[in-house]
Amino acid sequence: MLINHGFILSLIFLFAEYFDERSSSVSISNSLSNSSDIMEKPKQIWGLGSAVITAMVKSLGDSSSCSDVVENVIPYFLSEKAYMISYYLSAPDFPSDDHDKKRPRAQQRQTSLSDLKQTEHTLMLMSVLAKHWNSWVKAMKELDSQLREKCIHHLAFISRGTQRLGESSSLSIPLLRSPTLKRGIRWLQETLICQK
Repeated sequence: MLINHGFILSLIFLFAEYFDERSSSVSISNSLSNSSDIMEKPKQIWGLGSAVITAMVKSLGDSSSCSDVVENVIPYFLSEKAYMISYYLSAPDFPSDDHDKKRPRAQQRQTSLSDLKQTEHTLMLMSVLAKHWNSWVKAMKELDSQLREKCIHHLAFISRGTQRLGESSSLSIPLLRSPTLKRGIRWLQETLICQK
């Protein structure tokens, strides 16, 4: 239904408005709002957009309309928005214990819960799009070698996680699974009780 009403084109326009520095409407809104809103809105838009695209591709299954969507979405995300994927796949700088190489705290990139959520959305999008092998491989050949390597390593890590747990690889993405071990369930119940 979203496809029939031009959702992908609207999303591309929205991404262009918030992520292209040349956009005039963003520069006007930047002067009117505070700096935390300026930094947070694009993150939320990226996360929401990638989550909706992921859900659309998953819901379409193996239909012909899914192939059409994937043929348009993969090149867009892996060529025009490759810098966003690279940003969210980059590991954050955690403080080291090495006292010889101290850096001031202001220079370190702070990792927020919002950043981790956007990274999760990016990984889920990559996982869903990578299932469409022909389009994925074609787009990966055109990527920067460092980003290609990051994508391959992250996808390999995710796929290896399901094999370690001894679960079927046909199940959904492991990032969305509920805890299966008794310890995980017990911890979740204790957390919920503490919050009440």
